Amino acid sequence: MTTSTYNGALKICIFSLNMKRVLLYIYFVLISLVGVSQNLNDRIYTKEGDSIICSITKFDGSWIYYDYSKKDVLKNTYIHMDDIKFYVNNGVKKKPYEYIPKNFTGVVNVDSTIMKSELYSVLMEWVAKNYVSAQNVLQYQDKEDGKIVVKGIISIFYKDVLNSSIEGRLYHTISFFVKNGKYKYIIDNIEFESTLKGSGRGDINSVKPVYGVTTKAWAEIQQKSNSEIETIIQSVNESVKKDKKGNDW
Repeated sequence: MTTSTYNGALKICIFSLNMKRVLLYIYFVLISLVGVSQNLNDRIYTKEGDSIICSITKFDGSWIYYDYSKKDVLKNTYIHMDDIKFYVNNGVKKKPYEYIPKNFTGVVNVDSTIMKSELYSVLMEWVAKNYVSAQNVLQYQDKEDGKIVVKGIISIFYKDVLNSSIEGRLYHTISFFVKNGKYKYIIDNIEFESTLKGSGRGDINSVKPVYGVTTKAWAEIQQKSNSEIETIIQSVNESVKKDKKGNDW
């Protein structure tokens, strides 16, 4: 083989290797983009005419938190409800401050080897840690029946017409029903009462605001109430998982 032929073959090999590297890089970039885009199934449409491709992660009264992609990197930010025309979450089109009543109940399967008495003790410990105030009362407890009932109060802050922060109280009842390897929770009797003098108290799912609260503030209160109750559920589930790991169930 002549030197020129050898050099030519070498250049072809190098070119072929570089092309493979380029194609491999493009492949992984496309896979990355597909992976990110698959998680961004929500849309936010602003009053300025922008359309944001995202994944909505949390509602907090007047704010929506969401993930979005920037240069193939997933980032998190938030936007105020007043700046939104409408949004699509889990395929459902919604308007700002639109409230959809929720049924806070569920059955959590833990482990078939975990006895009812053990699971009952874990949930009682969670209650003791999270409902220590005198305003939070343990209504019923029966280890044999595997039932726990707690009435609690959570503070929620909202904005009045002057944009001042006002404290309110979210009353609720949590019921646990425990069996071997699983438990059921029900959170109901959810009512709100403002600390403003003369304000009323009423069902959080009511379309009509409680007395002394504006329509806009009521929508904010309802969103925050949902968020707070979901946080309670998450706290219970995480506490059970943590205890399971720590005690080597």
